[in-house]
Amino acid sequence: LLAVCGFQKSFRLSVTFPARDEAADVERTLKSFMAIADEIVIGVDYRSKDNTAEVAARYADKVFTITDPLGPPGEEVDNPNGVHFSHIRNRCIEQCTGNWIFMTEAHESLKPESIDYCLGLDDVPKHVGVLCVVRTGANSQWLFPWVFWNDPRIRFRNPVHNVLAYPEKEIMGADWPQVFTHHFRDHGNAT
Repeated sequence: LLAVCGFQKSFRLSVTFPARDEAADVERTLKSFMAIADEIVIGVDYRSKDNTAEVAARYADKVFTITDPLGPPGEEVDNPNGVHFSHIRNRCIEQCTGNWIFMTEAHESLKPESIDYCLGLDDVPKHVGVLCVVRTGANSQWLFPWVFWNDPRIRFRNPVHNVLAYPEKEIMGADWPQVFTHHFRDHGNAT
């Protein structure tokens, strides 16, 4: 990166997400993160019926199969077509080796104007371990905690909604309004 960008950074950034039947969108998303990722880790739901895993393998450093998308024993979601959202995100986090993790979705790409800010994670105050980026889509925008330290105390909770839990007395969260993602899914290919 030093040779390409002209500066050195002290961190490694892992980009990760779970995916199922996302072949129509995953390439766009992965291409958008190539400029910032030191590592890309994709977890593909074993029930995926399209070539999501093959497309992801062209870009990702690691593609693995999520064999238990309904959740861990005793916490499984009641809908066999559903997914335990926090569990599958946490499975992806467990595979990451970077100092920072950028969680996203297979159909949520990074906007190009955000690249320089993502490369500047060294400028984030040392006590801030969770950053909320601006998600855009469907004529709306909202802040979401997509970027965080690779720390076992930081994990998603709640099987239905994505809630990032962390010890707030030890790790601060902050808004990162300079970083934008675009949430768009080709619903014609969604299962």
